[in-house]
Amino acid sequence: MRIRDGLPCIWGLEMVKEPHSELPFSERQWSELTLQALKDLGGESQMVVGAKLRQRMVELGRRADLDVAAYVSGSGHSFSGLLDVVAGVVVRRRPGSDVLVGTADAKEPEWQSVSPVRRGALRGDVYQAFTRVVQIPFVYSPETDRFLSEEIAEGRTISVPEVTVDALIQDRQQFVETLEGEVQGPLLDALRRSPNPLAAFRQAVEGLGILDKWGSEQAKIVWSRVESWAAQNSVTPRASWFRPRRSADSAHHTLSRIAPYLTANEIRQLQIPFRAVEALLSDRDPR
Repeated sequence: MRIRDGLPCIWGLEMVKEPHSELPFSERQWSELTLQALKDLGGESQMVVGAKLRQRMVELGRRADLDVAAYVSGSGHSFSGLLDVVAGVVVRRRPGSDVLVGTADAKEPEWQSVSPVRRGALRGDVYQAFTRVVQIPFVYSPETDRFLSEEIAEGRTISVPEVTVDALIQDRQQFVETLEGEVQGPLLDALRRSPNPLAAFRQAVEGLGILDKWGSEQAKIVWSRVESWAAQNSVTPRASWFRPRRSADSAHHTLSRIAPYLTANEIRQLQIPFRAVEALLSDRDPR
């Protein structure tokens, strides 16, 4: 920052405070802060989450004696709404999540451009951090890109919210409410009457044949929490937080691949129906 005629000047442009303005600085200064923060965060090539952008703008504003928080509160608009008026800036809103912000040519982050179905399951440490009830909380290490127990973490870390049994039960109750009436009873009984409600609920959904349905819903719930945590802590979610999906193999293909790893005794224990043997011999008939 440079000082010209007693007024702060950053990025080569003089920051002139507007007299008689209700806001602490001008709209032009706001635009300059936004564009410089995006440039610093790489927002000209890849969009960044709104919370991370705001944090950077606060840092830049502090250097130039510009109060970003006061500007937002004094404007009567939301932070994302104020970004809409900045020329050349694109704001992409996502239901239930923080906004993505970038310049016109910026691309969405890799994790965002991939559909939830194609992302695959969350990596083990990510899933555990947001679903496991533990005495010692989980933290995230940006340097190693790992979620781990606070007691073994080193260097700078970011706290992960505590997971409670009550919250996990609430997730399952909300899922039950989306089901038809006749299947709700056994599931609610498992959650309300069992001394181990989470285990009882899993057994109940397995017995009703809706384990896959619950698994799909649970994945959405957990990812929503991960995304919310990331936005609040100015962390950009990474594609590495997901395990690559494997293409589904047919049972026939899987059996042919596993056969070489079986011993002769294990093969003899396999139950092969006579129909299959007869079909095999028929295919080999030279007629």
